Amino acid sequence: MLELMVKRREGGRAMSEKKLSNGSQDVSRWQKPVEELCCVNPSCSGFEQKAAGNLSVRKGKGSRWRILRCSACRREFSERSGTALWGSRLPPEKFISTAEHIKEQVGVRATSRLVGVSTKTVTRIARLSGRHGRELHELKVNEIEVEEVQMDEKWSFVKKNRKTASQKKTRQLDMETSGIT
Repeated sequence: MLELMVKRREGGRAMSEKKLSNGSQDVSRWQKPVEELCCVNPSCSGFEQKAAGNLSVRKGKGSRWRILRCSACRREFSERSGTALWGSRLPPEKFISTAEHIKEQVGVRATSRLVGVSTKTVTRIARLSGRHGRELHELKVNEIEVEEVQMDEKWSFVKKNRKTASQKKTRQLDMETSGIT
């Protein structure tokens, strides 16, 4: 079966269309082009290298998601591995809609009703999204060295508490913030 990939934009999102040999089209909004993906095997020579040309796509039996194969390490993995969607059977639209409702502080039962999923699913998505966000933050921000710190927050805290603090504490805070201590 011969496939031709065509990209188009619809509603601000990049969409990929597969024109199959029988003339039908398989449109998938959430699939990234293979050039934007990379091998997830840490021992591979192509690990985290995008557009290295080492990935090929195959689709599993009855699978809605692509299975990628790295030619360097010969490992196969799902396109969802390493994302918050890993292990989820929900369509990406429902998963993302649920996560957006949680982000906007909509309640669990209200989110469940609006999106059309169970309350257990809402709490599971909240937990998965939070864990994935924490891991991503630790991965990206862990090795940053701080060179400067601004004291804006401390100063607003001091100003806010001057009204309720005793004079002795206020003088002590003035001395600390001016560097006299």
